Amino acid sequence: MTAVRRVLVIQTFWGKRSNRFLARQLEMLRRHDALAAVGVLHPTGTRSWRGVPVVNLGDPPGPGGTARWFVRGLLRRFGVSPVRLRRQPAEGLRSLLASSSIDAILCHYATTSVALQDVLKSASEDLFIHLHGYDTFEKMCPDGHREAVVDLSRRSMLICNSESTRSRVAQWGVDSDRMVLKYYGVEVPDQPQPREAPQETVILQLGRLIGFKGPDRTIEAFETACSKGLKAQLVLAGDGPLRSLCEEMRQRSRYRDRIRLTGAVSWEEADRLRSEAHVYTQHNLFDPSSGQVEAFGVAVVEAMASGLPMVGTRSGGVVETVVHGETGALVEPEDVDAQAEWLLRLGAD
Repeated sequence: MTAVRRVLVIQTFWGKRSNRFLARQLEMLRRHDALAAVGVLHPTGTRSWRGVPVVNLGDPPGPGGTARWFVRGLLRRFGVSPVRLRRQPAEGLRSLLASSSIDAILCHYATTSVALQDVLKSASEDLFIHLHGYDTFEKMCPDGHREAVVDLSRRSMLICNSESTRSRVAQWGVDSDRMVLKYYGVEVPDQPQPREAPQETVILQLGRLIGFKGPDRTIEAFETACSKGLKAQLVLAGDGPLRSLCEEMRQRSRYRDRIRLTGAVSWEEADRLRSEAHVYTQHNLFDPSSGQVEAFGVAVVEAMASGLPMVGTRSGGVVETVVHGETGALVEPEDVDAQAEWLLRLGAD
């Protein structure tokens, strides 16, 4: 492939809280004067970012866009769906490529690339598709997704966020020379954050409250550790489909005054929670309903970067980032008692 100088980044959303890693990557590209534009599938009011154009691929271009938005507003007032007034993202991408000087396309999520596959397959620019995890679990993707990704891989390079992701896609039939392993990067302070010995340990789990992240198992482990003498608080930061279950478990728990669910938090709030915590924990496991495991675990690496010991499980990409006995402790998935024992051990030392 040719040297990359002008990159078009395509992503599904703009400014989503869980997409901090996208912001880091955009910043790195911009810093090297390599970021030509950002194309976004779902509408956003942002039109530029630090001097770089942000393009709604599904919006009409030019002055007509304002008129079309006005018509859409009128239709909404009368209860009529305005979806058909939007152009298809593939049209927007084709128009953007025709009007811009671009050497390469970096498309985030395989699902996004599949949605745009007709344009991407015929484009002359170098193509890179960044796989992030859920886009490699077939239960989470539309019919024909696997075949489309294999087809696209023949004219692109797939960037895998972990060995776990790469091995899964290799099983689909993607050639090894069409894949490269690239872990997410996180901010690492120059010096570890000093922490005084706490009177009461604060244990943090941060991320979506979803099956394969096991927040319900973490509550069980915390209760077990408290019953054996642990003096600690548990903070579950995040939102998701298991929020109601976790709230019910907290209400039933004899240690409910020590358990706090914050809901979704901003990046600034997440940084504050990490600075106040003493231990990070996450009970990753295979979720049969979605077929998912933790593909990488950004929150785990962010916690370690802030100096927190990690208590986790041997599941998915976490085994690639946590060194048992050095940067954290790993137990077997579903072994709540072992997770509790490590929480006790760290709470006492």
